[in-house]
Amino acid sequence: MSSKFDGYEKLLQHQRFQSVMSGIQTASSLKQMQLVGNMSQSLHSLYGEMEDMRQACDDAVSIQRQMLEREQVQGDIEEFIYSTQKMIDAFKGDGCEIPLSMQY
Repeated sequence: MSSKFDGYEKLLQHQRFQSVMSGIQTASSLKQMQLVGNMSQSLHSLYGEMEDMRQACDDAVSIQRQMLEREQVQGDIEEFIYSTQKMIDAFKGDGCEIPLSMQY
């Protein structure tokens, strides 16, 4: 025989069950939020490391460009010196057709 309290008891059990399920869902949501937060921090950290690597590569490329430019200037200077020495040697000879006043 069921009494008035049986229905009330079932209602209380149902509310307890819903309360427990709500707590589980809340805990699960909090864990998911923590996981997303950790993932965000990891991605931010990776982004920072990638920016540092990009800057280091940019610096290395800049240094290489400067070295190439210096080598080019040095090559131009060496070529000028060589040409000048050849010209001087040509002017020193007795058979030079260029007048002395125009040689230098």
